Amino acid sequence: MTTRIVIWCGTFDAGDGIGESPDFLQCRADVALVLDAAAARGVPAEHVFVLAPRVLVPTERVGFVGAATLDGLRTVAADIRKRAQAEDLLVFVATNHASPEGLATRQRERFPPRPPHDPAHVSCELLREVLDGVAGTQVTVFAVCFAGQFLSLGTKARTVFAVCDESTVVKSPVYPDPPQGPHYVTPFVEAMVGRWAGLAGPPVSFEEAFALVTQSPFRDLDNDSGEPLVPLRSP
Repeated sequence: MTTRIVIWCGTFDAGDGIGESPDFLQCRADVALVLDAAAARGVPAEHVFVLAPRVLVPTERVGFVGAATLDGLRTVAADIRKRAQAEDLLVFVATNHASPEGLATRQRERFPPRPPHDPAHVSCELLREVLDGVAGTQVTVFAVCFAGQFLSLGTKARTVFAVCDESTVVKSPVYPDPPQGPHYVTPFVEAMVGRWAGLAGPPVSFEEAFALVTQSPFRDLDNDSGEPLVPLRSP
């Protein structure tokens, strides 16, 4: 069995202080955690694909770095599709921003603009179009606002884990001051991918990680109403 990992980190507002903005630090920390998880699980660099601004990615640890756009996603899927077998596992992790229209793709100041023919969002329907062509078992983790919209992607071969329902805005964690990189990791990414890889204890399955997540609310993370988030899965 071959495991491949794709992490998507879409648009973020870099502002004037690119290295200090919470969005930048969050994306960098999420990418770093997923790369650490890949290493802990023995996934070689050539099987790790990052769709995020290149400035976030230590390129020697990955096989591909591209823009978080529909074109970028299709490029990665086409490469995986050529090699994937029925016994393989694909882990897809989406972090940073989303809207009711889908995963946000548009790159802002200081980053290359998205191609004019690429949509500003990757909808659930477009994501299904891309993922359906990849053989094997799939695990998808959505650590974004409105994540529940992607639950319909769940199939016998694809499990979807969503941090919230389709109508919830996720507040950012309460970050320390001064900022410390590891503390910017998105809690749902840490709870699901970190536990699966055994980064802070024995490795567990994604199903076991999800069961642990649902037993208690996230630290420093709630929805826009102030209530603890309720993670969901499908099927």
